Amino acid sequence: MQAMLSEPKECSLLPMEFAGISRGPAAEARSTEEPAASPWQPAAPFNKWPVQFVSIDAGGFTWYAPPGVFITQSCMQRATLQAAKIVRRTFDIVWQHTKAEMAPKGGLVVIHDWRIPQTFDREVARYWMQQSTLMPPGSIRALYLAVNTNPLLRMAGHAALFLWTEAMGQSPVYLVSSPDVALRKYDVRAPAPSGLPGLPRRTA
Repeated sequence: MQAMLSEPKECSLLPMEFAGISRGPAAEARSTEEPAASPWQPAAPFNKWPVQFVSIDAGGFTWYAPPGVFITQSCMQRATLQAAKIVRRTFDIVWQHTKAEMAPKGGLVVIHDWRIPQTFDREVARYWMQQSTLMPPGSIRALYLAVNTNPLLRMAGHAALFLWTEAMGQSPVYLVSSPDVALRKYDVRAPAPSGLPGLPRRTA
């Protein structure tokens, strides 16, 4: 019997009084013990996971789960260049703090759950294609990109993944309909309710 896949529904909106959001320097100064505040809750299959890192400007969540898995989920209907740059910077920080452990194992498994966005700024595709040749060598063991069934998005995903495959050599790159595929393959479990490696548990 085929396993049930999580539905790519929208991230749930939380009451605005919960969304104590700071987007400036004050966010950087928050204690690592302070829980992140967000106008959303993650969508399935991450809806029961603790929030490790949520960025309003990036429009979504990021987790680092054992065994060496970097996960993002976008909650925006339109993907932006600003969001893409924040995701990339977040990956760089996490990699620097996990490199000693994960480099001997071939790098991190990266799962991007980008099924919610329905469209994207033109600069986004160009940016990720450029980044395919700029990622730290040996930082990615495998890359999974989950997008919705929108033909334009899937075509852009195929084009981007072709370049990433060329740049990453032996590291496999997959376009999937759900992150469940990668979660099952690597037996990924919900992480501890703490901040990302190198980053506090906060809103940015």
